[in-house]
Amino acid sequence: MSYVFIGLGSNLGNRKENLRLAISKIENTFRIIKKSFIYETKPFQVNDFQPNYFNQVIKVHSGSYNPYEFLDKLMLFEKELGRIRVRTNESRIIDLDLLMYGDEIIESKKLTIPHPRIHERAFVVFPLLDIDEKLVHPVTRVSFMDISLELGDSGIKKVITGSS
Repeated sequence: MSYVFIGLGSNLGNRKENLRLAISKIENTFRIIKKSFIYETKPFQVNDFQPNYFNQVIKVHSGSYNPYEFLDKLMLFEKELGRIRVRTNESRIIDLDLLMYGDEIIESKKLTIPHPRIHERAFVVFPLLDIDEKLVHPVTRVSFMDISLELGDSGIKKVITGSS
């Protein structure tokens, strides 16, 4: 069993409710250890207009799922919540990214762990730090705290929701 970090994002419909529904699906299969605050962020690396995202990271136990099975489960949850994939970086009702699976490093056609752009995304780095301030990138061995200092806040803001 490993600790797994999942990035959640939504910029269509009721973003907060979309995150809540996704977490509900996840906790029906996996044991959630900790949740970050929710952050509002501008769309990342898109050319067309999109609404802002709500982003969050959760830490869960992998249970008996290997990384590929875990990814398949996340993609199933996205589909059940109404995500339809047409283009890269399009607006979405829900996005579930497998960010890290323990200390595993995987590079395959289907899956790259840790997520290949994790260190470029303040909307992932800051929520990761909410969960564990001592977390280290498994490949570069650079602390996410140091990565966050390089990124700056990048225009993200905590959403006050009453509970994280």
